[in-house]
Amino acid sequence: MAADSTRLKGEMISSQSYKATILVVDDNPNNLLMLNDILMDNGYDVQPALSGSLALTSIQKCTPDLILLDILMPIMSGYEVCSLLKADPHMRDIPVIFVSALTEPQNRIKGFKLGAVDYITKPFQLEEVLARVETQLANRFENKKLRSKNMELTKAAQLRDEIECIAQHDLKGPLSAIVSLPKNIKKRGNLNEYQTKGLDIIEKAGHRMLDLLNHYLSIS
Repeated sequence: MAADSTRLKGEMISSQSYKATILVVDDNPNNLLMLNDILMDNGYDVQPALSGSLALTSIQKCTPDLILLDILMPIMSGYEVCSLLKADPHMRDIPVIFVSALTEPQNRIKGFKLGAVDYITKPFQLEEVLARVETQLANRFENKKLRSKNMELTKAAQLRDEIECIAQHDLKGPLSAIVSLPKNIKKRGNLNEYQTKGLDIIEKAGHRMLDLLNHYLSIS
């Protein structure tokens, strides 16, 4: 029952907008195959990699949404892979979960200091792996939404500033001229009633527009 429930949750997360892609890195083919099968059965796309160097190459081709990373691997350890990822501005935001047989507290602490979001010890329970994967993917998708919203708000603020600049410098000056010009013309005299009335209408309209502009600028 627990496995079925976790599977349903995984499918819900992976199908919200698109199939989440998970990079699984482990030099043990059995572990790699086991994680590959259980993740694919739960609706995820999986990128398997048998070494750290292959993992980095895979990321360059297709950026995953999450990385399950073994620590004890030849040539390049999981710690080294994680350090390289977090040093790259294009890859540092990819969440990393260490999956390792190292159970000592110092290993966990080192993993978290390097930037991992979670740490799973071997031998692992599949339900636990799925639950932790689901949690981190949900966090990642929510963070993406927040970043997107922040970008929209930043663009909106920039647009507001541009409009305010236009209103302040490009509109206020001409409107001030429209307001003052009828007065100067009327001072010269020699105007008939129709002309005077027209100038009064222009002056009132100019004052109205200038008041609206000043009101907008005060609100901004």
